[in-house]
Amino acid sequence: MKIGNKLIIITVGLNLLGIGILVFTLLWLSEKQISILVNNELHNLVEENALRVRLWLGKYVYTCRSLAQIMEQYEQVDRADRRQYFMTMLRGIAEANPEITAASTVWEPNALDGQDARYRNTPGTDSTGRFIPYFARTKAGIILEPVVNYEIPGSGDYYLVPKQTGHETMVSPYWYPVDGKNRLITTISVPIRNNGQFLGASIIDIDISTIQGQIQTIKPYEGSCAAVFSNDGIVSAHFDPSRIGKRMEETEADIMGEHLPELIEAIGKGSYFSFTHYVPQFQTDMRFFCAPFNIGETRKPWTLMVGIPAKIIIAPVYRMLFISIVIILVMSFLVALGAFFMSRSISKPLGYLVDILGDIREGDMTKHVDIHSNDEIGAMTTSFNTTVNKIRELIMGIKEKSVSLSDMGKEMATSAKEITTTANQQSASVSEIVSTMEGSKNLSEQMAAKTQEVATLAKETQGLSQKGAELRDANEHMMEDIQNQNAKIIFEIKNLVDMIRHINDAIRIIDGIADQTKLIAFNASLEASSSGESGARFSVVASEIRRFADNVVDSTREIKVKIEEVQTASQTLITEAFNGSKQIEQGYEHMSAQKAVFEAIVETAQTVATRSQQISNLSKQQEYASIQIFDALTEISAGVKQFVATTISTAKIADTLNDMSTGLQKAIEKYRTE
Repeated sequence: MKIGNKLIIITVGLNLLGIGILVFTLLWLSEKQISILVNNELHNLVEENALRVRLWLGKYVYTCRSLAQIMEQYEQVDRADRRQYFMTMLRGIAEANPEITAASTVWEPNALDGQDARYRNTPGTDSTGRFIPYFARTKAGIILEPVVNYEIPGSGDYYLVPKQTGHETMVSPYWYPVDGKNRLITTISVPIRNNGQFLGASIIDIDISTIQGQIQTIKPYEGSCAAVFSNDGIVSAHFDPSRIGKRMEETEADIMGEHLPELIEAIGKGSYFSFTHYVPQFQTDMRFFCAPFNIGETRKPWTLMVGIPAKIIIAPVYRMLFISIVIILVMSFLVALGAFFMSRSISKPLGYLVDILGDIREGDMTKHVDIHSNDEIGAMTTSFNTTVNKIRELIMGIKEKSVSLSDMGKEMATSAKEITTTANQQSASVSEIVSTMEGSKNLSEQMAAKTQEVATLAKETQGLSQKGAELRDANEHMMEDIQNQNAKIIFEIKNLVDMIRHINDAIRIIDGIADQTKLIAFNASLEASSSGESGARFSVVASEIRRFADNVVDSTREIKVKIEEVQTASQTLITEAFNGSKQIEQGYEHMSAQKAVFEAIVETAQTVATRSQQISNLSKQQEYASIQIFDALTEISAGVKQFVATTISTAKIADTLNDMSTGLQKAIEKYRTE
């Protein structure tokens, strides 16, 4: 997912979450407050309508109470007129109040006038003669009958309860035929007392259908309903008339549900009660509020119940919810719009930066991010451009260095190959010198043998010269031999001189090779030092070659000195040999004539013997020097071969370095910096 979309989602989500929490918190608080207000309003409404019902019933309680209070003044009426007076009053009340279906009174035996026996079975009495007139409303008008069942518990509670409690009483509603129709009747009775003594009760029956009419008008909201229940759970008025006069247990289960037992208990106790329940008849949740109300001074309050649809209670909440949703949507749109532009301001530079990075990944280092802003994006692009410039400069430097390194590797490889070729040539030359020195050593051994022979001959010549005086003829022949031998010696000495000259030339060649080797070793050291760690080993080899070349130069210098000494001795020997030859010739020519000359010859022969011995000694020294030169050249040959192997390894290293530099060039070439 792109970072812009992430920013939009996160920003919108957080804002929605915050707005949602705020809105729903306000809704929750509003619902609470609205519920409190509605409950208060419903409570006031129920109290107000309960007061209306109470006042309506209360006026009949007041009528019944007034009747009782008048009857309590019975003593003010003549005894003979009391019954007629009170019956006239009861008839008048029944006739004047259409809601009163009957007006009656029940007195204790002989309590009114003490003449019950006299009035037995007269109108308004029974066989006991007690004053119990009952003026009932019928189709024919108001008729007089005696009260019945007044001493039977249950049906006679309208009399027995006030008698037992001394309080005003209103019995539970009951169905009773009036004018040929069943009407829901309740009976109000007020005790008649005199000095605290119960004398009887004034009683009126009222048709409470009027309450039903009042209940039907309780419509605070559309879909509202109301009902009145007596203290013992008889439905006295109801929005569903079919339930009137029945017990709540039989009719209200569908409305009250699981709350019915609690409601019956609250009505019996005369306590307030409220609940919410789904009512199938209304197909909605209903909020019910029950308020008890006392009628007159009765001790068993009735209860008014009012119900309104719960949706009406929370309708303001729904309106607020709708408004809140609209606000959330509008704010969400604004937040999303702001988040979109904000994310665009962030994601667009980042997308451009990603494209630039893709080009750089493909090797184009000439790209430049052209974003100018004073925020973190601007700082990031500035740092990015600086970094790319540094990388570009680094790559350009690497390109240059790789080219130089490649050229250097090629030059090292070429130099190494040239050094290898030169070393091979030197090795071949040294091998030839070794072979030559090996031949020179053999010649030196032969020359030493010959000089030893010359020395021996010189000694013999000395002995023969001593005998020459006696053996002149023999000396003549010996002189010929000496002359020939001397010629041979001169020839051998010349050969020795020529060989020494050749050795000197070889030494000069070796000296030149050593100087060239030192120069090559010096150049190799310089190349190795510029190659870093990879040329460290080659630098050690070059140092060893240069040291070896220095040793060769020192050895050749010593050989040169020895050769010069041999050359000097050889030249002296040649000179002496030529002189001896001349003297031999002169002695040969004058031997027969001059003894003195012969003696000089003997003396010269002795000198020749001495010189020959010296030549022999020099020849031995030359042989020893040749052996040393041969050994030195053998070591030089081995060193040159080792040098050749080292230069070959160096050439391989140079080739590897060249390959590495070529690979580096190829790797860098894909990055375009211009």
